[in-house]
Amino acid sequence: MIDGVRCHLLNDNEIGYYMPQMTCVLVGAEVILDNGGILNRAGTSIVALLAHHSRKPVYVFAESYKFLRKNYLSQ
Repeated sequence: MIDGVRCHLLNDNEIGYYMPQMTCVLVGAEVILDNGGILNRAGTSIVALLAHHSRKPVYVFAESYKFLRKNYLSQ
């Protein structure tokens, strides 16, 4: 418990089991594109899709230097 907030660090393969108990999902990002797109390592998209299916909000955390003013993959 950190400042009254319960949080747990989970592996990607544990997310499906614990999703009903979660109130939100927090992930990091390698790059945040100008249009709001996120580039990250493998596994994050599956976690975000599962959270979306379970109607849980997903919050992305990244340092300000990770913002990139380019659009990749025609996004």
